[in-house]
Amino acid sequence: MVSSSLSRNIRTGLIAGLAFGVMAALVVRSRPPAEGQQPETIPAIGRFFERLELSVLDFLASEHARSRESSPRIALLNVDEEALVRARRTLGAWPWQRSDLGAFAEELKRLGARMVVLEGPWHDPSQRGRADDDRFAERLGAAKAVALGFRLAPAAEEEGYRPAPWALFIGSYSKRAAALLSAARVLEESIGGPYLIDVGDKVELWWGGFRDRASALQAAERLHPEQGKEPRVRELSSEESLARLSREALFSEQAAIAVRQAPGQGLASFQIVQAPVAPLLTIPAAYGNAGLDADEDGLVRSVRHLVKCDGRYFPSLSMAAALALAGQTDVAFDAGRIQIGDSAIPVDHSGRTLLRFYGRREHGQWMPSPYPTISALSVLKSLERRQEGRSPDEKLAEKVRDRIIFLSIEPSVGSAAALTPLGRGSTALVHAAALDNLLRGEGLVRASEEQDSAAAFAMALLGALVSMVFTRTARMGRTAVVHVSASFLAGGGYLFWAMRSYQQGTWVACAVPLTGFLMALFFSTAAHYVDDSKTSNLVREALGRAANADTIDRILRNPQHFSLAGEQRAMTVYLFALGEPAALGDKLKPQEQVKLLNEIYAELASAVELHQGHVDRLSGEAAGAFWGAPLPNHEHALEACRCALRVRDALARRRAQWQERYGVEVQSVAGLNTGDLIVGNLGSADGPHRKMSYTVMGEAARVAQRLKRANELWGTDILVGEATYEAVKSEFEVRELDLVRARGRDTPVRIFELLTPKGRLSNEQRAFLARFAEARQAFLAREFVRASQLFEELARARPGDGPTALSLARCQQCLLDPPGEGWDGVFAE
Repeated sequence: MVSSSLSRNIRTGLIAGLAFGVMAALVVRSRPPAEGQQPETIPAIGRFFERLELSVLDFLASEHARSRESSPRIALLNVDEEALVRARRTLGAWPWQRSDLGAFAEELKRLGARMVVLEGPWHDPSQRGRADDDRFAERLGAAKAVALGFRLAPAAEEEGYRPAPWALFIGSYSKRAAALLSAARVLEESIGGPYLIDVGDKVELWWGGFRDRASALQAAERLHPEQGKEPRVRELSSEESLARLSREALFSEQAAIAVRQAPGQGLASFQIVQAPVAPLLTIPAAYGNAGLDADEDGLVRSVRHLVKCDGRYFPSLSMAAALALAGQTDVAFDAGRIQIGDSAIPVDHSGRTLLRFYGRREHGQWMPSPYPTISALSVLKSLERRQEGRSPDEKLAEKVRDRIIFLSIEPSVGSAAALTPLGRGSTALVHAAALDNLLRGEGLVRASEEQDSAAAFAMALLGALVSMVFTRTARMGRTAVVHVSASFLAGGGYLFWAMRSYQQGTWVACAVPLTGFLMALFFSTAAHYVDDSKTSNLVREALGRAANADTIDRILRNPQHFSLAGEQRAMTVYLFALGEPAALGDKLKPQEQVKLLNEIYAELASAVELHQGHVDRLSGEAAGAFWGAPLPNHEHALEACRCALRVRDALARRRAQWQERYGVEVQSVAGLNTGDLIVGNLGSADGPHRKMSYTVMGEAARVAQRLKRANELWGTDILVGEATYEAVKSEFEVRELDLVRARGRDTPVRIFELLTPKGRLSNEQRAFLARFAEARQAFLAREFVRASQLFEELARARPGDGPTALSLARCQQCLLDPPGEGWDGVFAE
């Protein structure tokens, strides 16, 4: 019965673990994919848990930023409201001229900056006119090591374009790059556009779009082709007219990078590049995609390092800077990694990597900005010092030297802002963090759906396993403490593993696996509790109200040892009764009698429970208990004797108190015996007279009853049988009193008075017991005269000793009527 309950608990736990494991895995499968699925097509539960997962990711990112310092190679040129106000007289109102930004970049390079990164965008002409863009390009060209950002735009369907057929020859070039550079110089002309035509091993640049020969010759003076020679013009063929270059196409050829082993799967290919203004195409700058994609909640957590447009690959702004710093022109994209030279970072199939953010510490404290900031005012003052012929500011040069400087425009100025797990800031902070990742070779990718699904399924099974292992009792106070502790250990262990995975470059799901774990734990525990409560109630009903909770706990933990059907075991029985019980009824009122008996039996029940016994019955002035059932106890005789002595001593301590309160002297007797007994649940389980009792029966119990009654004859408190004596003789002091013949047995058995644990007798008591044993041996040897003399001496030494008085009386009777031949020591009353 109880064993089947345990089987049900295991089955319930497995079902709960499997059910919640499957549900958790399905929730993981419903999360938004990396690309291509609109949020409204995602189930609500998927969006809910995705927000939780992103919150966990933000926590991990914040913790990482508090533990890892940013690269000292990166700094920010900060443009804030203070800089705008104080620079108004010199630079005018915001936005400043692009040529002024170019002057900043040029000055930073003079101060020792390794690279200047300008995010842009730069595809729209300057509000100050073409001259501003020309001057901007000139100053960036002088700065040399510059990285510029461009943007991507959704692809639009082009209208049919039929250019005029006449074209003007610009030049012939042995390399296509040189032809592209020349094309960029004349790209912004209002009429026509450049055409690159392959002629043998050379590339010819033609400027086309003229209606006739005269129009082309008229434009020659403005374009200055092949000075000193007569302009060459001709009509382009239909095939040659296809070689027309737009600004975007020209820029694509310049900015695209070579990607080795690129599978091309997942990379964005439904966009067009927004090319910078033509003057910027003439300078040796590194170009990268500066666009940032925010998640559904508006936070920027990742950067797309590679995009694909018209069959070409374009790097992110941070990757373009990293390539320029490493002197590389190509990358390897394979097996979930992008490699630049010797450095590699993990990316997903779409070329995206999650960002690791860093912090900055100065003088032992973490600073608000993750990277050192350089005030735009300080660079402006440096420009003024240089124009005045003074030496540069060494403190500023120290901040700038060998660093990669990002132009950072604060959102308060009116620039676009980026919201990241670290808070709100300029978009330059995101690009700086991305470059920091590339320089360190650190990146972060999300675990696949298969990996997260497996983790969620495993955690749900673990929750059910924790419930099965630690649900050991129906006492929920203890169970709750154990479950909370186990849950913290299991959940904490998973979070520790998740943080370790984060450090190693993989973001694993946390919200779904931990939710699955808790749900499986909760429902499995609830099912266990309901089932165990039923079993516990059944066991409690069988054992009676006196059964203590620890016994029930042990039965539930060890159901194989417990049976209600009846079985035979080696056990020890303890039978207790009050001496002279009739005196209680004569001297006490009913209420007082019940109250006194309750106090007495409280002492007895406490002692039985302390010594792991089971109270059998409480009946009037008598009670019983046994050891060895419902659970096995190899020390049942020892525990029963310890309990009997504890009860005797407890009653002795309270005897005076009860005498004063109730006016009666409480005396008790007990009999203990050990042997094979039948134990089980007896009674009727059905009908209106339902009554069940878990009890024992057998000859050993009847002997214990005789021993209890024999205390009145011998004037003793506790008598034990020979089997009990043999089990406890090394632990207790006893006195052998008599030989009795049990029913159905020819060989008599000895009975003993239980006195005290070993080592607690005085020398005088030991001497008395030794003389008593000597007198007892003389009696059994039929030396009745000598035995009488010895018992008389003992009676004089201890007049109130009941066993001495009874033994002396028996000796005297044997002297008057000696027993016959073959006497075995059993005295017949």
